[in-house]
Amino acid sequence: MNKNEILSTLETYLDNKNMFVVGMSISGDNLIKITIDGDTRVTLDDCIDVTKHIENQYDRDTEDYELRVSSFGIDKPMETVRQLNKVIGDELLIKLPDGEEQRARLDSIEGNLLHLTWRIKKGGVKQKALVFKDGEKAILPFESLNYIKEIICF
Repeated sequence: MNKNEILSTLETYLDNKNMFVVGMSISGDNLIKITIDGDTRVTLDDCIDVTKHIENQYDRDTEDYELRVSSFGIDKPMETVRQLNKVIGDELLIKLPDGEEQRARLDSIEGNLLHLTWRIKKGGVKQKALVFKDGEKAILPFESLNYIKEIICF
């Protein structure tokens, strides 16, 4: 199986659906693993549609393969700036180059620059309750950060 050919087929298909490939691998025994994400949340139906599209493009009788399509995990660090579009206005956990983790709200994105508002605990760092207020604003390049994770709130 040709990875570049599959990626090209996928990118053309996914562009029309505002989704994109985050990762792809093909093992020696033709296990194809594809991870997708989107400008909005990716659903199980989206993964099924991508699976069907690939299966319609590549005949298993010609070359046998196993296919696994999954969405990018919500608990994983973001790998591209494009992944952040769906979390504008949300709170994120950011690990800075010095290793410090900070909580911030993503206000906007310009190219690779992230416009953030730091979130600080009301009552100071020793406060037990997780209640936050706005702090200072910052503009940081995506590439300068060790990781960015979405904070899941229920």
